[in-house]
Amino acid sequence: MRDKIIKITVEVQEIINSTGVGDAMAEYFWDEFNQLPLHEQRARVEQLVSQEEENFSENNAPLYLALMKHPDPEIRKAAVGAMWFYPEEEYIETILRLCKTDPDDEVRGKAASVLGRYIYEGWILEEFDPHLMRYLIEELLRIAEDVHESITVRRFSMESLGFVYDDPRVLNLIENAYFSPEEDMRLSAIFAMGRNGNERWISYLLDSLHDPNKNLRLEAICACGEAQIQESFSELKALCFESDKEVRLEAIWALGKLGIQPALQTLCLCTQDKDEDIRTMAQEAIEELSLASLEDPLEFTEIPEEGLFIPVQEFFAEFLADTEQEEDLFETGRDEGDEEEGFGGDYPAEAEWDTFGEEFDEEFLEEFEEDFDEDDSDDDDDDEKRF
Repeated sequence: MRDKIIKITVEVQEIINSTGVGDAMAEYFWDEFNQLPLHEQRARVEQLVSQEEENFSENNAPLYLALMKHPDPEIRKAAVGAMWFYPEEEYIETILRLCKTDPDDEVRGKAASVLGRYIYEGWILEEFDPHLMRYLIEELLRIAEDVHESITVRRFSMESLGFVYDDPRVLNLIENAYFSPEEDMRLSAIFAMGRNGNERWISYLLDSLHDPNKNLRLEAICACGEAQIQESFSELKALCFESDKEVRLEAIWALGKLGIQPALQTLCLCTQDKDEDIRTMAQEAIEELSLASLEDPLEFTEIPEEGLFIPVQEFFAEFLADTEQEEDLFETGRDEGDEEEGFGGDYPAEAEWDTFGEEFDEEFLEEFEEDFDEDDSDDDDDDEKRF
């Protein structure tokens, strides 16, 4: 084992010297790494990988490429997983080779999963050579359709192919997996449907929201949000008040991903929940909803009671402008006595939610009417100046 690690170190240094990147970090890393026992080597690699999401200065890809040759499968798996953060054409062949030849199923499965990032960059964003992308897609299709391959590798290959939204072979692959007797394959099929976003999956995803298997139901909730299945709004809204906390959290987040204005009131109600995790998730979902509206703008949102139209961007700007004021506003009406009456309890009665919703709308409506009147008067003044 020691000889193999020393050999890997030499190969790493050769890669670093040839690329000229990450020298200082790599030298520091490898000076200590080879002196560590295996369990500490694993911990060190996991630590390095965990920092990649916030790493904006160092190119650690050469290290990970070398660690993909490490004799320990856990280290190889962690290393190839880190290549998610380095989507460059030059790495595709190496990761694909690991996906096809590594002796460990988990390592090959992780490599297949990481290639999904490369398909996204090359197929959706069109950043890579289209011929290379077609080759990669064909290779992953071959792996996913190979009945002699392990389920782990096949399912993650299919998930990566989910980004290919218009290939009949990919669509059929996903559909067949949805009806698989293997739960893992069905989970990956639902995940791929959410990533794929084809209208063909709407009925499947809506049905899966009621699946007795909780794991499949959670995956379907997430997929409805990712694919922005607006037909799922009513079901997701109801699931936001389920007795199962995990289901509630997933439904709240998915509701924010839908990007439609009717989701806002439900999310605002959830910010009043007794559970801090629910309140936090609801706030994050509201922010996600505002981002979704920027990507696919809703020009106007209607307040039915008054028939007043307000630009949705102003709505979110007002709503998210001052966090402290938001919290003060949300706390009004939720004092110690509220919990006895139902507010702040785990699962308040529907009538109580409706009461709060009406009060919430009235309070916001008053503010928006004032803003609307101010803006209107300003416009009139501007018109007078122009003419």
